[in-house]
Amino acid sequence: MKKLLAIAIFFCFLTPKQLRSQNTYTTPVQYMDDISKALDIIQQNLWDYTNAVSHNKNARKIEKRRLEIVESIKSSKTYVWKMPSWKGDKSLRDSAYSYLKISYAVITEDYSKLVNMEDVAEQSYDAMEAYILAKQLAYNKQDSSLKMLNAQYKIFAANNNITLNDVKDKTSEKLEAAGKVYDYYNKLYLIFFKSMKQEVYVMDALNKNNVSSLKQNSDALTKFSTDGITNVDATSSFQNDGTLKSACKEALQFYKSESEKNLPGIADFLIKKETFEKIKKSIEAKSASKRTQADVDAYNTAVADFNTATTSFNSSIQKVNENRTKVLTKWNETVNTFIDKHVPTN
Repeated sequence: MKKLLAIAIFFCFLTPKQLRSQNTYTTPVQYMDDISKALDIIQQNLWDYTNAVSHNKNARKIEKRRLEIVESIKSSKTYVWKMPSWKGDKSLRDSAYSYLKISYAVITEDYSKLVNMEDVAEQSYDAMEAYILAKQLAYNKQDSSLKMLNAQYKIFAANNNITLNDVKDKTSEKLEAAGKVYDYYNKLYLIFFKSMKQEVYVMDALNKNNVSSLKQNSDALTKFSTDGITNVDATSSFQNDGTLKSACKEALQFYKSESEKNLPGIADFLIKKETFEKIKKSIEAKSASKRTQADVDAYNTAVADFNTATTSFNSSIQKVNENRTKVLTKWNETVNTFIDKHVPTN
């Protein structure tokens, strides 16, 4: 699942051609084109990176793509900074350089922080939420700079009587499509993760035979799964594809059913187990000659109750484990299919 939590960064520039020798611009169109072409390689490398993250589990290949983006930005930064002004107007050049500078900070500093956050993201819901929020903030930082650059393009074009073509190239469209997919996925993933993580706390309490903690965490699981189902129901399908939404809801329904139907019986088992162990300890502390018939009857009753409870407990745990495996397998398979379907492959 971690491979799907990639940061989405978008660039919207033209198709690359051989760059013009600087200081040879005879028209403002040539000047604008040169800035766009200087940045185009970033766009292509970024798409390769996004594509690798979406469809490839080879960590070395993914990291190689990221490093290519870093080098591309460094080269483009140097190139753009050395560009002359256009008839004394440095605004477009400086805006492009500012955008590249922010892009470089995002892909190096922000990305580095995200890698560290990813290592601990699954430890808690708050950590996962912070991780996803940090990705969004990194994108917003760059997106704001991109909007400023696009605005400067329009100003430059207007000042120089240039008609801009607003049609986006295919790579830009693929990057935007991938961003929408991840935004949708992250929204549902957080809903899913909150209940999934809460169940971990439930199982931890069970393993520790802590009845009060089990009940407390079970109540929280009921609330989170119930609220989650409501939130999923309020979420639209993605481009008429309701598979991810359906798989998320199915997982939440499992957690809700587990907390409401299975966990109360499991809590009762822990209580009976505790009672049985106390009675057993008490009778074993007495010598056979000092045990009364009441002691023996109480012990035999406790044994019978405990054996019955154990049988029910084992059956319940087996059923819960089977259902959990089923819904988690379906969720993971649905996520992979959803990403493969909606994120272009080339």
